[in-house]
Amino acid sequence: MQDIVLVWSGEELQIKASNILHLVEQVEEIITLPELANATQSGKIPLARLAKAYGVTLRYAGFKVTDEQVYEGMFANGDRRAVMAAINTLYSIMVPLVPPVALQEKEEGRSKKKAVVGGGSMSKRHTKPQSPSG
Repeated sequence: MQDIVLVWSGEELQIKASNILHLVEQVEEIITLPELANATQSGKIPLARLAKAYGVTLRYAGFKVTDEQVYEGMFANGDRRAVMAAINTLYSIMVPLVPPVALQEKEEGRSKKKAVVGGGSMSKRHTKPQSPSG
């Protein structure tokens, strides 16, 4: 799993990969990965639950933001880019790029293969959600 970089109102904060599991647990109390996938696929996204889950994520990173501000920010530009950014961020948190076992083996020096995901390796994942101030 890799570090997550979040941007809100022009400020950038990072969540270390080693701290992601507790965040996933908090997000899953609001919306699970299968629920999010089904909602995305059907086009029936529960926006209030999405805003709450994304708000938990932003606060976990250290942002001072309310769920109401996140909800308002999802509509600030009059399009669905902010909604999709929130969904993509939650997917990136809930679905690790590198399986934990492979990561553990690599850290212990037992892995002889380099893990390459998506055609290349990444040092960190960036998400750029929209904020009410743009």
